[in-house]
Amino acid sequence: MTPSTPQTEATMTLADAGRVFIRFTSPRVLAITAAVAWMLKSVEGDWSRTDALVAGTILLLWPVQEWLLHVFVLHFRPFKLFGRTIDLLNAREHRKHHRDPWNLSLVFIPTFVFFYSIPVLWTVAHLAAPRPAVASIALAVYFTLSLHYEWAHYLAHIRYVPRTKHYRRVVRHHRLHHFKNERYWYGVSMLSGDYLLRTAPDHRTVPTSDNVRSLGLESEAA
Repeated sequence: MTPSTPQTEATMTLADAGRVFIRFTSPRVLAITAAVAWMLKSVEGDWSRTDALVAGTILLLWPVQEWLLHVFVLHFRPFKLFGRTIDLLNAREHRKHHRDPWNLSLVFIPTFVFFYSIPVLWTVAHLAAPRPAVASIALAVYFTLSLHYEWAHYLAHIRYVPRTKHYRRVVRHHRLHHFKNERYWYGVSMLSGDYLLRTAPDHRTVPTSDNVRSLGLESEAA
């Protein structure tokens, strides 16, 4: 499959990038969900050291979660069981993204994911938290980080050049995953998971893979 051309120009401004970003469903859903969680926390109050502990734990674990989901869910390889092919819809959508990395409609979290992830996360948070206010801060932080994930991922797939060194590094890191070798650089919004799990080598030591677009599933890429 021939990749589509980038949908934005190199001269686009940050404001232009933001206007395009918010047109997509995923950023809107995450922004609204995060805002609702923050609003609930504000109404409930009950601020405590537990809030800081919960928020800090989610922030600390986020890069590892990002790595694990990317490796084991998004890069899940289909297999046959009793003559039936077992595959994940998330993985199929992600393979489309690898085949056509400049197609913005394939960059964002698919809408169907929110139909189960938001209710599940909301339920788990309230079952696990000692008080509703603690569940609210956990959800607020989690969905805020999810929105940031979408923003960072989006930046790597448009022609806007970030002004800060941090985001330029994030963009370069993710583009190595797409255009150098799909077996490394799994981090998207935070990169420490790759350094911790040793999947962020010097790119000069890594061969360019023939499978960055197909992920090794040539029949799908044809």
